[in-house]
Amino acid sequence: RRVTAVHRAPFQLLLRREHLDSGAVTTVQVLLQPEDADSTRVYTRLLLSAGPGRPLPAPRDVEREVAFAQRVLDEDLALTAHLA
Repeated sequence: RRVTAVHRAPFQLLLRREHLDSGAVTTVQVLLQPEDADSTRVYTRLLLSAGPGRPLPAPRDVEREVAFAQRVLDEDLALTAHLA
């Protein structure tokens, strides 16, 4: 597996996870929209590919990936809550 993270300052993060054996790719795009000095709206987009010549991911696989992306985002938000 190969993971790539790209930060496009100031408001975008792309995380790409490639499964080298199957060619499947999961991309998570996080966009931040500052609202005021104390709040920022977070938008997340999840892009899934099962790999070349493979059928679309099954609904249960999509649900699993969405749940995983949500857990990662929740952990990141909890960590940043402690920053000044």
